[in-house]
Amino acid sequence: MVVTKNGRLGVRFFIPRYYVSDAHDTELKLCSHVLMANYLGTKLSRLVKEHSYLSGTIEHAPKTIERLRRDLETLEASYATALSRLSEVKQVIDELSAIDTEDIRPTRALKRQELGRHGQFRRELVRVLKEARGPISMIEMIDELSKVFNIPLNTSIDKKRAYNRLRSPLAYFKDKGAVERLPCRPGSMDGVWRWIGCYQDGEA
Repeated sequence: MVVTKNGRLGVRFFIPRYYVSDAHDTELKLCSHVLMANYLGTKLSRLVKEHSYLSGTIEHAPKTIERLRRDLETLEASYATALSRLSEVKQVIDELSAIDTEDIRPTRALKRQELGRHGQFRRELVRVLKEARGPISMIEMIDELSKVFNIPLNTSIDKKRAYNRLRSPLAYFKDKGAVERLPCRPGSMDGVWRWIGCYQDGEA
């Protein structure tokens, strides 16, 4: 029995020192087991996820390889046809004029297509920015992209939608340090951008 601070009688329990020590050790061991279980669980989860990705890559790789082989065969056939036709066109130009065909700048022939996946549009935008080799306005980007995609530009609403389609990827490239925004050209409010980074097309 002990007397408390307010003068009342109370009971104080004494716990043996060895008992406290054993309880503390047990608690530490329990915490250690919990931490180890959490670590193993996290590691196992990562390994299961990695296994899933690797299995998926292996499963789909043969189909991708086969598709690329077919694309290569098609490309080689197109290349041979282009070489043959180029020789014929050059001969006709030489017969009709004094134009030196060596001075004709090669232009990449691009097939128009509907606006597809976001990544496809972004990759084409990267190409346009890189090929500009300097400042390029948003309207110039849209003109170049319209050679690849069917981008309606007949009304002010169409043009606004085209501008909005550009803003998101340009902001993304800016965050990546791949492009920089430049001052507008005199007499124009059209945004001007320039490619400055080493962004890989595959990251699109």
